[in-house]
Parts: sequence; C-alpha cells; structure tokens
Amino acid sequence: MSILGISCGFHDAGVTVIDNTGVVQFASHSERFSKKKHDPDLCPEILRYVRQYDIDTIAYYENHWLKKYRQLIAGQPVDRNFSLKSTLAPQFGRHHQLLRDSKLVSFGHHKSHAAAGFQTSPYDDATVVVIDAIGELDTISIWTAKYDKKG
Repeated sequence: MSILGISCGFHDAGVTVIDNTGVVQFASHSERFSKKKHDPDLCPEILRYVRQYDIDTIAYYENHWLKKYRQLIAGQPVDRNFSLKSTLAPQFGRHHQLLRDSKLVSFGHHKSHAAAGFQTSPYDDATVVVIDAIGELDTISIWTAKYDKKG
C-alpha cells in the first residue's frame, strides 16, 4: 500500500508516491508529462503512471476548509462545494476510481511547505521558516522540526 501526495490546481502540479516504509517510489511534476510549463493540473499521463502503484491514501497539501474560509472572509468568490473529494474530482477526470477507492487526508499548507523543506534537507533537526503569499490563513510561519525515534 502506498500514499499518493498531490499538489494541484494552482501552479506546478505534482505527485509523489511513498510506500509503507517511507521510501519515495515516484515523484514528478505534471509539466514533465504535459509539456506545459507550470502546468496547474494533474495531467492524465501522470495519473496513468501513478496507477501502477497500489494507492490506499491520497494526501493533499492544504486544508481546503481553511482555504475556503480565507476566501470567504477576504470577500473572494467561494465555490459552495466544500468537500475535498469534490474539490479534487476535476483533477482526476477519467482516473476517478483512484480518488473513489482511496482514503483522503489533508495537511496544513505551511506545514506541507515546512515538511518539504526539512525532509529534503540533510539535517536531523532545524528551524524552518515559511514565507508564502497565499494558502490558508498564514503568510509567515516558523517551525521546529526534528526526527525522533519513530522517524
């Protein structure tokens, strides 16, 4: 069983497949398959490639509820369709079975940035600063990151 991590719908859509031991099996951006620079969408080709793995969980890079709340209080147009599955459904297109058969989880936008920075670094502990123009509610956050006995 594997986890499919996805980022899509804004810019530079990408995926990562991690097996149950934490080893990255596959990672790529949609633009490598679609040939569209900064492709915001999960292209059918990258999803076809992902289908060869036994995906049981799909992990999304932001809390869609907080993002919708931010849009609402900012006076932005808000799609009233709040479920994560319905938010992602257009991205999966004819690969909708993958979405239907998997458990969906989401993580905070800044936490996702912090994890990506820390877990691709050579350090066992670090302070991670995330400065981002848009996401959920935060634009700046500071994290303490370290590996424990569990990893």
